[in-house]
Amino acid sequence: MFFSLRKFSQVAILALTLAFVVAQSGCVYFNTFYNANKSFKSAEKDRIESMEKGTLRINTGKYKRAIDKASIILEKHPDSKYYDDALFMIGVSYFWIKEYFRSERKFREILANFEDSKFAVESRLYLAKCKLALNERAEAITVFQDLLGTVKDDEMRTEAAFAVGDFFYEQGDHHQAEEYYQLVRDSLGDETGRRKALLKIADSRFESFQLRQALDLYLESLEKSPLLEEEYHAKFRAGECNFLLQEIEDAMDFYRDLADNSDFYDSIGPIRLQIARGFELDNDILLAEEEYRDITVEASHTAASGAAFYNLGLIYQFDYEDYPKALDYYNQAKAKGRNLNPFYEESVKRAADIGRLTRFSVKTELDTSATQQQIDDASQAQLRLGELYMVEIDQPDSAVEAFRYAVDSLPTGYYTPRALLSLALIHRDEFDDTAAFDSLTDKFLKDYSRTDFYPELLEVLDSRGTSMDTGYAESYFMRAENFLIEEENLDSALYYYQIVVDSFPRSVLQPKARFTVIWLKEQYLNPGDDSTLIFAYAHLADSFPDTEYGKMAAQLAYNEPAAPSRIVRAETPDKETADTALTDTLSEDTTEADPLAIDTNLSPELRYYVGPDGQELRDAPSNPTTLEVIEFIYPSSARGMSDQFDLYFQVQLDFDGVVLEYVLMNPSPYPQLNQVVSEQVANFLFNPGKFDDRGLGDGWFVHKYRVLKPDYLR
Repeated sequence: MFFSLRKFSQVAILALTLAFVVAQSGCVYFNTFYNANKSFKSAEKDRIESMEKGTLRINTGKYKRAIDKASIILEKHPDSKYYDDALFMIGVSYFWIKEYFRSERKFREILANFEDSKFAVESRLYLAKCKLALNERAEAITVFQDLLGTVKDDEMRTEAAFAVGDFFYEQGDHHQAEEYYQLVRDSLGDETGRRKALLKIADSRFESFQLRQALDLYLESLEKSPLLEEEYHAKFRAGECNFLLQEIEDAMDFYRDLADNSDFYDSIGPIRLQIARGFELDNDILLAEEEYRDITVEASHTAASGAAFYNLGLIYQFDYEDYPKALDYYNQAKAKGRNLNPFYEESVKRAADIGRLTRFSVKTELDTSATQQQIDDASQAQLRLGELYMVEIDQPDSAVEAFRYAVDSLPTGYYTPRALLSLALIHRDEFDDTAAFDSLTDKFLKDYSRTDFYPELLEVLDSRGTSMDTGYAESYFMRAENFLIEEENLDSALYYYQIVVDSFPRSVLQPKARFTVIWLKEQYLNPGDDSTLIFAYAHLADSFPDTEYGKMAAQLAYNEPAAPSRIVRAETPDKETADTALTDTLSEDTTEADPLAIDTNLSPELRYYVGPDGQELRDAPSNPTTLEVIEFIYPSSARGMSDQFDLYFQVQLDFDGVVLEYVLMNPSPYPQLNQVVSEQVANFLFNPGKFDDRGLGDGWFVHKYRVLKPDYLR
């Protein structure tokens, strides 16, 4: 009996122990779920309350604690009745901390395995929101539209309607967007939703330039007890509508009202910028200037200060025409950087424009002793000055003055024909003076029909392919190319190349035509006649030392290594000097390399990375932006190039990433192609944030420009 009782006691104790363990296990399990749910609900409460106040705030820590606790349920209690609760908590938490891929997977799991879950409908809503965040927009909109048609919960339908409306709004389809906003305003939304929908419709009308209707809707929203954020948005936009409707005083009333409200102190910078804008629109430049100055001081740590400096630059450039002071303000705007200047790129560009304006405006005093190169340089400066006034600064009268100076005072300048054509176009397009246009184009036809700019006149007159389309260097050169490449007729090719050589000494095609004539004779007519050919190459090299074909000729005549010339290049030595230098170089002790020497054993690509002082260069920052929009037109004359090829440039960049100088290291055989690509590169603005210390200042870099031949020329 004693044994049995003892045995019974042991069994009872064991049972009680197991029961305690199970109870404890259940307690731990429930506590885990309880803590997960507590953290999740607290995070949701914080988020919803912040949204009701008009500013979304996410308590990331609480959402992450909910994820950690709920994940224990999934891992250790897969058969729990709270499994779908845990999935939903994790999915929502991941969504609000912006881990959209993980969030999407949890909602997919709910919909796949718990289709009858109380969270199924809301999971569909969050799944669509995840897809929007992941830029899977078409799929997201399909889900939202399905929810609108199948779900009865107005709150969910409201959120779906806003999501679809916002999608169409961002696509620029304001009519479609308004249909969904109107649905919320008329039937789905509560008071908060209706106010939000009303502002959305007002914004849509504003973006569609239906300004009077937009203004009426903004005023209507102000009568519906808006939240502070809604009041600010409605009054700010209403003021913009008034400005655009030329109702300046009404606009100023809105902005003064906002400025006087201490609740909007954090936004005082943008508000005062609008007040300054109102002074400008009212032609009170002095008050505008004073307001902008105050902003630079009182909002110095905000983006409004950069905008104010930029606007001061505009005032001094366009209203006062005080370019040094304008440059000073643009430089102060630049100094604010991208974070504190919404007009940073524009500030950099305008500062660069004024720098060029200052440089081009210096007129070189030329007399009868001036060289042709000096005259050409002066005509180029006037052309660039006129283009700057016309395209960048929008001062056509000043542009006319610059172009007219080139035409009247520099008639023999290489770029004067282009200045004349620009002058004609200004009279036609800006002043609607067709008589002046006809007179100026007649002068071009009379005086400059054999220049390199004649094809541009043909384009303007729409005369390509007519009887006028002949008699200039490019026309003869293209005939030569056609005979050589297409018809393999050497005699005819040489005949037309020689016309370019004999009749167009100032054409940019002159060195190429001369080189081609010498080369063809060397290869096909006089093989082995080295003395005559060396003399011809030497004469070409001495005549055109800074051109690609002059350098190639120098290499063949003097055994010089082919190195691209820079903007400033030493005079080409005679043969005796070159031979002596080459001998000296070969006999030197090369233990310590000459930093200026270029290793001729390097591949062409590696030579491109040898800087002007022999230093090793790095690649320029990738993906540059542009200072202005310049259309890239691939010249048909370069149709002989491959479908895709790279042109390498060495570029000198200033602190802001503006191109100061550039050198095309491997020019194509086609001058027009080299020119249009060079114009693109000269217009680049590289991101200075990607420079390291070695790149700051006037640093040299290498930029590889990928050229794609258009399909119609392939």
